Amino acid sequence: MTSTSTFLVQIASVPGNQVGQRAFEQCRYLHNLLINTLINSDERTDNKQQIKALTKLVPEHKIVLRSGFSQTAQWGLEPNMFVEIYGDEKQARMISALFGEAFCQDGIGIGGGGVEGQSHSVLIINSDWNNENERTDLVSTILQHYPNLSAQLDINGQLAFHDYSTSSKFSFANIISMLEKLDKNYFIEEKQVKSELVDRSEYDTLLRLLESSNIRRTFNILRHAHVRLFSGYPCGSLTLPSLLKGRRRKRREQKNDKLDRYNYHPLSPPHLCSLRFTSYRPCMCLTDNNCFCHYTLILTTHIVTHS
Repeated sequence: MTSTSTFLVQIASVPGNQVGQRAFEQCRYLHNLLINTLINSDERTDNKQQIKALTKLVPEHKIVLRSGFSQTAQWGLEPNMFVEIYGDEKQARMISALFGEAFCQDGIGIGGGGVEGQSHSVLIINSDWNNENERTDLVSTILQHYPNLSAQLDINGQLAFHDYSTSSKFSFANIISMLEKLDKNYFIEEKQVKSELVDRSEYDTLLRLLESSNIRRTFNILRHAHVRLFSGYPCGSLTLPSLLKGRRRKRREQKNDKLDRYNYHPLSPPHLCSLRFTSYRPCMCLTDNNCFCHYTLILTTHIVTHS
């Protein structure tokens, strides 16, 4: 029997191929707009910290940090959020893949008591911060000397520096010594935690396990909300299992056969006039052909001529 536990899913919003293209303040502004779009805004409910599109898939979830940040040498400084999920690890990994695919992320991190991954060292730093710039400045200073670390703001407002390296030679002693020389009091704690990364190579496999009408609708909602703000990037659509592809192909063939029966002019004769409108904006498709696509609308009219 699969045991249930609490998992923390860390979700960034800037697409992997847009890293460094915008200032952090602009990315944070877009991130906050995205979260405000996704949260449950129903005043009659008490679940205002839930993502509305997820309520059917994961009823027991909530946003525990709406607007945090992380910084690494690979992805730079970017905004993120933490979603707490109560379920099993497979469910947490599938939801991570859902957000990773919808938000075009290279990977989604999972933490919490139920994670069975490898332990790694974390340095926790806290203080009476005057503002967020003080936090980000300290993060940049430390990562400048130790670029292999991964820093983030945790759900308690503390800075967490993760050492994911397999080398046992690294020590936080030099960082602690540097902090002790600064004219500020810091709370410092070193501990071991477990976490896992769901990367792009796993998205397709995990999402096949979730394929249903609910997951398709959820994916469309997440992708549509995200692409409105972080547009202009290529990102693959959700892969469908071969069974559903076959059904989709059969429906398309049946639809084409029906159209052919009523199509008396396969090629437009001279007395028909066609108007073509093409949109290059992302759209919510009404079929499963593609989630966000360019679409073309053709209008054909009959021109009456008098002899």
